[in-house]
Amino acid sequence: MVISIFSSKGGVGKTSIALALAKAAAENSSQKVCIVEFDFSPGDFVTILDLDRRKGIFEAVHTGIEWAVQRPFREKFDVLVGGYPDTYEMIKPEQFKKLLYELEHIYDIVFVDLQPSFIEPAVDVFDISKHILLIVEDDYIVTGRIAGTVDWANRLGFMDTGKAKFVINKVKNRKSEPNYVNALELKLPVLYKIPFYKKFDGYYDKRLLMDAQEILSIVLPDVFDPPRRGFLFFGKSKLKKVEPLKKDVYLENNKNDKEEVFDKMPVKVYVNTGIKQLDEIISKDLDITDNLFASDIAVISYISNPAYIKELVEKGKRVILLTSADDTDTIAAAQDAGIRDIFFSPVDPKEIKDLIIKEIAKREGIIPDREDSFKEKPSHYQPEISNEHRTEEVYPDQESNSMQTTESTETENYENNIQTTEESDVESFNVQTYQVYNEKIKVSEIPSNGYAELNQILEQIKNILVQNKKTYEERLALQEKALKEKEEEINRLKFQLESFKEKEEKRRQLLEQLLTSLRE
Repeated sequence: MVISIFSSKGGVGKTSIALALAKAAAENSSQKVCIVEFDFSPGDFVTILDLDRRKGIFEAVHTGIEWAVQRPFREKFDVLVGGYPDTYEMIKPEQFKKLLYELEHIYDIVFVDLQPSFIEPAVDVFDISKHILLIVEDDYIVTGRIAGTVDWANRLGFMDTGKAKFVINKVKNRKSEPNYVNALELKLPVLYKIPFYKKFDGYYDKRLLMDAQEILSIVLPDVFDPPRRGFLFFGKSKLKKVEPLKKDVYLENNKNDKEEVFDKMPVKVYVNTGIKQLDEIISKDLDITDNLFASDIAVISYISNPAYIKELVEKGKRVILLTSADDTDTIAAAQDAGIRDIFFSPVDPKEIKDLIIKEIAKREGIIPDREDSFKEKPSHYQPEISNEHRTEEVYPDQESNSMQTTESTETENYENNIQTTEESDVESFNVQTYQVYNEKIKVSEIPSNGYAELNQILEQIKNILVQNKKTYEERLALQEKALKEKEEEINRLKFQLESFKEKEEKRRQLLEQLLTSLRE
């Protein structure tokens, strides 16, 4: 379902209302929500939501929606940003229409924030939309302008006014009737009135989100309930005095109960690489969270707020960054934030998965922390390992001469152990191989399903990379073609300009000759 939000005048709160609708829809239902910035002026989504302008509608058309869609920090809805004024000129109308149909197929609700100036692709948006929300203020200039635009679009068949409804923003008194809106010849219904808010906090203002939920409950009553308002839901809670029990009945009846042991909190992992297939592969069999702040381990591909990422790292969260080697700005931001795990594309998901598994094992106490591994071990210490993986143990408290003598032997044993592990069919997750090398104890974790599944995943990733390479080459070819067409157009205009100058110069000379002859 597509719901478009339109206003022919800027500054009326259209974008804030559109984002509030997307946020309210995503947070108050199980619907999959996306909002499209159909504004090429350029729009404000990149600034408001702190997104990457390099991923937008042009990339969605030529490389696929999954590459261009972004998810703002701490939000549950996806965003497809617009672009620069010349973006829609490089995209054919049928491509826009196909993109909208694909978005409608992927998402349950698609909000489209249209730019104030009327452009050709907006006709397809109005045609596909089930509802058209016209954002106005009860002001003479605003209502007059939108009335003229809607009437013109309706006469030419660009907009079905049967879908259109007014949403009046910044109303000073909800009970009063709108003067200028009611005076219009276009007798469109007023869907909702949003009051004027002092100290407005943006689209995430709780008051605006309540209004957005109210609008959704009117437009889609089968999906959304109206918000709960009034003192019954927001009154102060009262303290109730409870008398203590004279005797603990439970303890009397359960004297033999053992002390309750609680499980440790699971390690939460946040994965957002911008590539849907890669996210699914990394997220498999992990406890995933959509909240970056609530995660213990985070896999990201873009740093929009370095200060916030630095704060997460300082709080002990393990942040893994996937980026390209030539993206020096992102690499510098990652280093400043204290990120020590940086992978350059093309990445091997097996390495990332192994790193996450080891970090989870360390946090859950399966693998000792690196600092603990340097502590002295008692003389009777012997790790529990199978004979298949047993190697000679050497501890840091032994003499350095012994370490130097066995260093080469230990290295060979370590490599042989790894090779033996890869070839064997190991089913147990908790099998650990302790190996001393360079006075450090290393732990080799073996996944539960062995290496067959990882090899299969790696093969899938290779196929994806080949496909993505082909897509990027096609995209590059399209961009080069568009650039070549622009250059040809510029050269043509230059030629026309030179011809015009030559003609003007001839006219000037003829005029001078005429004036000279008249004087004589």
